[in-house]
Amino acid sequence: MRRTCRPILAAMVLSMSIAPAAHAAKAPTGYQAASAALQWTELQRLDRQFWPTLPQFNTGLQPGSTAQANVAVSYLYVGKDRKRQGASVDSTIVVYADARAARRGYAEARKVADAGGTTVTGPKVPAAQYRYFTRDAEGFAVRTLRWRVGRVIGRITAVDAPSHPWSSAELARLFRDVAPRAAKLSAGRLRGPDAQTRERQAEVLPAAGLAPGREIGTIALPPEAWASQDSTGHPRAALRELVGSRVFGIDQRNWLVDDHPGVTVSVVWFGFARPMEAAGFVEDFVAETGKQGLDAGDTGPTAGFRNANGFYELQFAAGAQVGDVACWAPFETKPPKACERVVRDLAEGWYAQLSAP
Repeated sequence: MRRTCRPILAAMVLSMSIAPAAHAAKAPTGYQAASAALQWTELQRLDRQFWPTLPQFNTGLQPGSTAQANVAVSYLYVGKDRKRQGASVDSTIVVYADARAARRGYAEARKVADAGGTTVTGPKVPAAQYRYFTRDAEGFAVRTLRWRVGRVIGRITAVDAPSHPWSSAELARLFRDVAPRAAKLSAGRLRGPDAQTRERQAEVLPAAGLAPGREIGTIALPPEAWASQDSTGHPRAALRELVGSRVFGIDQRNWLVDDHPGVTVSVVWFGFARPMEAAGFVEDFVAETGKQGLDAGDTGPTAGFRNANGFYELQFAAGAQVGDVACWAPFETKPPKACERVVRDLAEGWYAQLSAP
């Protein structure tokens, strides 16, 4: 069963760069930006058939932007209705240095990212600026609420089958949960992860000396976030396998790669109850990779490395832990040649760290 941290399609994600002004407010962490986005528990009140994917911290992909942080959180439909396969609910958060810059960002998003949308009516929401619009895309009905709160802009977009269109009222209901967190984020008062999560991530994620570039996001994940992207089309089976392997923790961190604009590296750490469960998890990946895989380097006896159309991914087992390292350039037309070396070097250093007594 294939389990891979494939990136979200570029068309679904806004991308901005880190370029804070001289007197900019303190830039938020990727975790804080993700915490302000739509949460899974909030979406479940409307539809329980959507699972979270791995969030995308796509900061740094559009030169000239004054955004300080950007995150896209998506939830994929995992129900049995074939007409709805491919449906998603997406929530983005983009933070600027001040409200003036955010107004410019909002105007630019309306002009570029939202181009072609038809404005529709909807309930009033607690935002300084907002707009509802619809569009049709590849057999799906798309409805979006674009909004700005202080120095934060974002959107909630529902992509679903024409037989199951989302209403403006449903998006407004979801945004009422997002709005107070966006206000706190704008004011610099939104809290980061708890102390226990920070301590675990500091211990198990790659040490600072291994970082391939600027960190743009770290977050703890539920197992559904991995299982929802199972390429066999059976996310519930993937979840049963993952939970059956007794995974107790999943953490993700993303970086931009120094000297390679637009290239992103992501690591995902899995903590299992026993080494045999960790090894079994990676063996599925190795079996799929087969003899056509790349050299996994010095990452232990249970490891695999592959290049799937420019998406480089290496997975290894280290005791009761699993490391997954991926590299891609979501907005590039050609596969990034640097990714193979970057992934292998990072994976070798991380394997040594996790294997140390």
